[in-house]
Amino acid sequence: MELRPDRPGWGIEIDEKALAMEDYIHWERKITKKPDGATAYP
Repeated sequence: MELRPDRPGWGIEIDEKALAMEDYIHWERKITKKPDGATAYP
């Protein structure tokens, strides 16, 4: 992703070496749905 040079960046520095490592834990929030299809948060 390229940032525009005329605008502020993300305000963080990304450690690309850490991103290249494969020892991460994937977490995904499961969203419960009600019978009518609406989302239900506990």
